[in-house]
Amino acid sequence: MTSRQDATSASTGTAAPPESAARTLGIPILMVIAIGLIQIGALVAWRPDLPDPMATHFSGSGRADGFMSWTANLVMALGFSTVLTIVLLVGFHLGGGRGRMARIGAAIGVGTSGFVGALMLAAAAAQRGRADAHDARLSPAWIAAGLAAGLALAGLAYAVTPASPWPTPDPAETPRMTLRPGEKVVWSSERRNRTLTLVGLGLSLLGLALLVVGPVLNLAGGLVLPGVLMAVLGALFASVGRVRVTVDGAGLRWRMGPLFGRTPLSRITSARVVDVVPMEYGGWGYRLSGQGPAVVIGAGHGLRISRAGGSDFTVTVPDAETGAALLNGLIAGTGRGG
Repeated sequence: MTSRQDATSASTGTAAPPESAARTLGIPILMVIAIGLIQIGALVAWRPDLPDPMATHFSGSGRADGFMSWTANLVMALGFSTVLTIVLLVGFHLGGGRGRMARIGAAIGVGTSGFVGALMLAAAAAQRGRADAHDARLSPAWIAAGLAAGLALAGLAYAVTPASPWPTPDPAETPRMTLRPGEKVVWSSERRNRTLTLVGLGLSLLGLALLVVGPVLNLAGGLVLPGVLMAVLGALFASVGRVRVTVDGAGLRWRMGPLFGRTPLSRITSARVVDVVPMEYGGWGYRLSGQGPAVVIGAGHGLRISRAGGSDFTVTVPDAETGAALLNGLIAGTGRGG
């Protein structure tokens, strides 16, 4: 059994300027920080006029039905609309948000932060001068106003955030490895995405922290669901941080955490290299998209196979050119290649 790499590989183009990538990430982060500072500044300035505990949730009729201490409200403002949004923006950027998708990601992050921040400020303003938060009322019109503010900020973020360009590689469409009669070749490659793993661990720790802090602040019931959701979301992120792909005479096999799959060589009609943008597939992990199923743990080159009687399959993996060349060489050896 031998391993060979005599196929033509794609050349690597010019990478995006570092300053462009810094602006793409820095502008939305600065906007989110500004939104967070406005929230925190308002809560601190209004503290003498606010009841404690404060109303943090209102029914459809506008009556207060959920409460939290001033300190917990401040922590929630900082954690959810600022820190969590920044973590997701960084993860999106490092995980492959490029081109127009980078601007869309910035708009979603800033818009969400603005919407949440506007609602929290409206709720706080409705309680100023009241001794008891139960007396506060919040008009449903404030939800529409918060949504309008979020959409406006999202539009602004999209307009001012520059698109981070992709490198421009020159990939070979269908590279082919020449195999001698009876020669057996195995190719295997692995990719890790430490960003996804770290983001997953961070979200899980934040979820566990909410579960621990809840009873201390007498808010166990209110923080259980967010804590569990964050812990589960974090575990999902962490589980898709590594993928291994193997190509041999039997076809293509892949494994990502507890997930795995196999496509027999008899079903593969061709293989090629493609550039993968995670958000074009709906994110990271095992994805179902208009381009066919995919295993995506990062941006960059991916190995895509066309399958007889089915859709294409794509997996992001280093040295995808060699994997594609070997598959095309194996297919040619069966008499099905051109």
